Formats: sequence, structure tokens, C-alpha cells
Amino acid sequence: MDYGKSMTTKNTAKRGPLWFLGKALNDEQEFPHLLAKLIWLTYRYDFEGIGGHGGPTTDAGWGCMIRTGQNIFATALLRQAGAEDWTTDDKVYRRIISYFSDTPDAPLSIQNIAVKGKAYGKRIGEWFGPNTIACALRDLVAESKLDLPFIFYVSHESTIFKDEIRQLCTQYEQDKGSKPGIFMLLPTRLGLNSCNPIYLKTLSAYMKLQQSVGFVGGRPHSSYYFLGIQDDVLFYLDPHRNQKFVPLSSDADISSYSCKTTLTLVANEIDESLAIGFYCKDFEDFQNLVLGIEEVGKQCESLFWFEESQAQPTEKLEGDSEDDFSMDDF
Repeated sequence: MDYGKSMTTKNTAKRGPLWFLGKALNDEQEFPHLLAKLIWLTYRYDFEGIGGHGGPTTDAGWGCMIRTGQNIFATALLRQAGAEDWTTDDKVYRRIISYFSDTPDAPLSIQNIAVKGKAYGKRIGEWFGPNTIACALRDLVAESKLDLPFIFYVSHESTIFKDEIRQLCTQYEQDKGSKPGIFMLLPTRLGLNSCNPIYLKTLSAYMKLQQSVGFVGGRPHSSYYFLGIQDDVLFYLDPHRNQKFVPLSSDADISSYSCKTTLTLVANEIDESLAIGFYCKDFEDFQNLVLGIEEVGKQCESLFWFEESQAQPTEKLEGDSEDDFSMDDF
């Protein structure tokens, strides 16, 4: 696969606007400039063994869902730090990358995520699915010493409980004295055993909501980070490039954490299992997102539902089953 060029559609008909992370671009030439500001996390090799000495020193061949989960979360962190124009200084950029550094000391590293997967029935070196990566990241954020200015929410079987988010925001305000943002990573399916075309219009509409930070998933046996759409063509970052581990320091070369081109995929070719991300700057913005998703539901088939509160406590998600990938699939 050529990482130096973007795959493009051969359709010469007039195209609609290019949407990038919830924003319609007035000039498509903005796209490479905006893309280069994102953090690109890929397979790595020669890092410290996962699970200790003798553990895997690369995630090539099995870690793509972990990497795309890191990618979408990094985008939420950048949005919080740099507002809508994605501007942020080098110090902040390096700090966010450091959260995902391939070392056990980094809170959201491949080592820590892979080990956390064991709580959801995943062996080290086994594929993750959308539920597992969402829950693993949420748990690691809660257990870490990261003082992030937002809460991390994972939906319960496609249901979002507004009271739960309200209570989390209220607790944060009481503890921190400021209003938190809200990062939502919402696992879902676009069909039972294959992608049902009726949900593609819904997915497209979600990607055009201003709170969108894209989605992860996409193909059988492979996960990509989808961040843009134009008509029925999806734009994505591919984590399947195996790069050497970079020890992060104040003067480390971090150019390998940036990508200036994307690949493309026609929407009807995606896999049915994915996780959709939204970042809300505060609870009021979350309420705007609720209205946006409900409005989409009036025009398309809904993928998520809102409830005021849970009838009873929900059990911790157990990770994925049939929507996880297996090495046996190869």
C-alpha cells in the first residue's frame, strides 16, 4: 500500500462538500493542512515487551483496533486543546503524544491497553473489537493520574443515559470547580452479519454533526480511523504501517506521528462493527448533540437512543464477541 498518495474516486461528476470531523470545508485544499495537525498512531516495533520480559515487542498484525482507538481519543484531546481551528503549540502536541507512548509508563500505551483487555476476556496479542477498546480506554483514563478536563463516556448497548452524563458533569464541577467537556465513544453495529445499507445515511449524517471526531472500525480483519466523508466516499487514516518505536523526549523526532494523506473507501464496503466518537465542549453542547442525533433519527434509521436514566445499574460491558476479530480469521 502506498502511503505517499491518497486514493481518490474516478467519478468525475460534481461532488458534494468534503466534510472533515464535523466541518464542511470551503476549500478542499484545507484538508491536507488540517490532516497534518492530527496525531497518527500506527503499529510499532522494538518497544518494551507487553506484559513484561518476553512479551510481544510489536503489535503488528493484531493491534489495529487499539491504534485507531488511540487515534480517535487523541483527536478528542486535540480538539479540547486547540478548539475548532485545531491550533495548538508543539509542547501540547508532544504532551498528548506522550500519553500514548509505547512504554508501560505511559497511561494509554499499547502495553497498558493490551493488558487491560484481559479484564474483557482478551489475551495479549488478540484482536480487540469496538466495545473492548472503548471500555479499556475509559477504564485506563479513570485509573490514571491524567487530569483531563473532560469525562469519558461509553454507551450501554447503543443507549445513552442523559442522567448519567449529567451526574458525571456535576461531580466534575464539584471536584474541579469548572465545567468538563464530554468525550463519547459509542460502539454500535450497522447490521447483524454485514453492513445494512439503510444505516449508511445515518453514519454519514453523524459525521457531519459538529461534535463528530469520526469513527473507528471499517473492514473485516482491519480497523481504520475514519475522519472525513464526501458523498459516499470515506476518508481514513490507516494504522497498518509498522514503524520503529520512538523514545519520547523533549527533542525527539515526532514526524512519524503525523500523516499528510489519507486513503479512501466507498461507504458500502465497510464492516458492520464500529465505534463512533463525539466530543462536546460542555453539557450544553452535549444537549445540542442530543438534538442533532434525534434530528438525524427523524430522517434516517437511528443507531443510538437516549434515556433519562437507567431502570437499574448496568453491568460492566464484557467486551466483544462476534464483532471482535480473531487471528483464526487469517
